[in-house]
Amino acid sequence: MKKFLIVCSLLVAFSASAQININDSCLKCRSVADDSAFKDCLTKCLNPEVKETKKQSVDAKKAGWILKEDTDELTDNKVRAARKKSKQGFDYIMQQVYPSLVFMQNSDGSKLLAISFSPAYVLGNGFGANTISVRVDKNEAFNVDASSIWDNQALAIESEELLEQIVTGKELIVRTQVIGTGTKTFKFDLTGSESAINWCKSIL
Repeated sequence: MKKFLIVCSLLVAFSASAQININDSCLKCRSVADDSAFKDCLTKCLNPEVKETKKQSVDAKKAGWILKEDTDELTDNKVRAARKKSKQGFDYIMQQVYPSLVFMQNSDGSKLLAISFSPAYVLGNGFGANTISVRVDKNEAFNVDASSIWDNQALAIESEELLEQIVTGKELIVRTQVIGTGTKTFKFDLTGSESAINWCKSIL
């Protein structure tokens, strides 16, 4: 009886806006026991133009991410890294340098979010304090503490808030000091960031 009422209500709803053609494929819905699922089945059958909207996964490599996997010979731990260059570069000792946004995941569970400025040097813990300013899309900008790594040519950032915004964002803006060139602002295209980070995490 309840299924009959559902059918009637749907027919009334659709007939108010368009002509309804009930095809034989709708008969498959009779085998659906759950009322909610039965209604969904009929809705899709009566109105095939209604499609489920799912977030499409972006191919990280096509979006400009460089993906790499390596193994530590001493521990056999595997590590995956994804990196993408900034939109803007800067002059450094007669060459143009483009910083890279880097995410690394180790099979032992450790992870790293960093910005590499190689071959340029940056300030960070152990090589001078550094607080960098970041902003993703139109979210409010905020400061994060950074530690210098990789011979002071990169900054490691420990901020889950920033990482969460990177996964869902479109553009990251970073402002920091680069030794010998002063304060610089860089923009990173975050297209494919979720796919890149998920690829790294799949090593776990």
